[in-house]
Amino acid sequence: MAGQSEKASVLLPVTPKGEALALLARLWPGLDLDAVELTRPPRRARWIAPFWAARSGCGYDERVFVSVKGLVVRRTEVIPHAKPQSLAVTQNLLTKALGLAEFQLHSTKGPVAVTARFRDLREARALLEAQAHRSRTSRREDVPARWATD
Repeated sequence: MAGQSEKASVLLPVTPKGEALALLARLWPGLDLDAVELTRPPRRARWIAPFWAARSGCGYDERVFVSVKGLVVRRTEVIPHAKPQSLAVTQNLLTKALGLAEFQLHSTKGPVAVTARFRDLREARALLEAQAHRSRTSRREDVPARWATD
């Protein structure tokens, strides 16, 4: 929106879980985030983030990719498969030494980036390949959202 910062691209920066789920149900009828199976980072990720790694995870279903993170404040990032504009697997020296990587799904300019941190490198690469396929397929089949026209 005109005159607003790029933070405006975050749908609900802070809201009770019930309100967020109600809005997501309106955006994507039938979406059940609780049904998305999340996988945790490998145990060796605890060398870097001992408490955080145990409380994070990522997963996907036929419509969206989901990343959950946060020790004290929980953050759930959801992106439809058709929306990422680019994908990446990154490492720094420490994660490389531990065989870990970060999987990133980039969308529009601004604070819209979904990340799955401290993943096994092979898993991160597999996530990238599978997500690239899901994104291509979803873009071909994507119907523009009309949720705001009711």
